[in-house]
Amino acid sequence: MFVSIFVTVCLPILVLAAAGWVSDRLFRLDLRSLVKLNIQLFVPAFLFVRLISSDLDPRAGVKVAGFTLTMIASLCGAAWLLSKAFGLSSAQRKSFQLATAFYNCGNFGIPLMLLAFPGTGATIQAFVLMTMNLTTFTAGVLLAHGETDGSTRPKWRSILAQPSLFAISAALFCKATGSASLVTALVPVWKPLSVLADGLVPIALLTLGVQLSHAPALPLQGPLLAAVLTRLCAAPVLAAVLVPFFAVPPETAAVLIAGSAAPVAVNAAMLVHEYGGTDGETGFVSASVFYSTLLSALTMTIVLGLLRMAS
Repeated sequence: MFVSIFVTVCLPILVLAAAGWVSDRLFRLDLRSLVKLNIQLFVPAFLFVRLISSDLDPRAGVKVAGFTLTMIASLCGAAWLLSKAFGLSSAQRKSFQLATAFYNCGNFGIPLMLLAFPGTGATIQAFVLMTMNLTTFTAGVLLAHGETDGSTRPKWRSILAQPSLFAISAALFCKATGSASLVTALVPVWKPLSVLADGLVPIALLTLGVQLSHAPALPLQGPLLAAVLTRLCAAPVLAAVLVPFFAVPPETAAVLIAGSAAPVAVNAAMLVHEYGGTDGETGFVSASVFYSTLLSALTMTIVLGLLRMAS
């Protein structure tokens, strides 16, 4: 069973990420441009299309969002305690929190759910991704800014400029006002958005591979090892403890637990790079993306196997 899970779920993800890695080694792709395409086009289109098309009960969506926020807050707290134990500086603690609390529910989590939980998995994950994006591009931006600027205005300007926030707001407005069917009927608008949404998975996984190619070769020890183990091992255990409090159906619970075992979010490294992190802080988060993505093939196989045995 574990071999089957690895071959059918984890290996296709790794193959596409490896294609991105090889392409970058051959052609030296521009990582910043790829990330901007993801953040500015593919992720907002995916969120808008998935939320507009979703038939998930809004109350279930609120539970998924509540669970995701609880996970992020709990992991941030655990990361703060661990970073204090390692004696990290304030700026280093924030990088540790970014690497631990924000997980890759987009360019890793969406393909994972499409392969492991065909049907409702991607819909549930869209609500996780929505919540993660809202948090990443608000609290995550604030963390990534560090203490380099005494003014809060540039930070909030960065937050308000994120297109995913507008896509989520527009989708929720359309659902609330009953105008979603009107949007889907506008073929010149809906068709391009759908094409962009369908393109998220391959483009995101190729971008992940390029990100791994750019990651520094730091030794996997000390705080870096602690961050990776917390993300891949402690997080799904915490999710299994927390999910019963949200009274979700068993399949939803399995999706949430599996999603929580995803590697460090690529966006976490990009936020540190974009908003004033030092080379050491950027290298730490990028290395955590690299190691957690490689090791997730093993840990995710185990998590999915245990979930199937428990179902």
